[in-house]
Amino acid sequence: MRDLLFLAQNDAGGLWVGGLFFLWLILGILALVLWVWALVSAIQNPALDSTMRIVWVLVFVFTGFIGAIIYLLIGRNSRSGRGEAL
Repeated sequence: MRDLLFLAQNDAGGLWVGGLFFLWLILGILALVLWVWALVSAIQNPALDSTMRIVWVLVFVFTGFIGAIIYLLIGRNSRSGRGEAL
């Protein structure tokens, strides 16, 4: 029994799995921060009317991180088409 405890404590695979968990934790936190940032950006975007804001919020809620990426790539720079000059 004592030998098994010694082997379990000196297992190098545990460090690798712990490191992988830490990496996933960091990626998850970054995804959450990106999601919140995109949500706040969509709500405060003056180029969007109230209907488009609601649509983007629903996209964020139902698609999560992927919706945030789509908004930051496409929706953030879109204009509402109210005759604004370039």
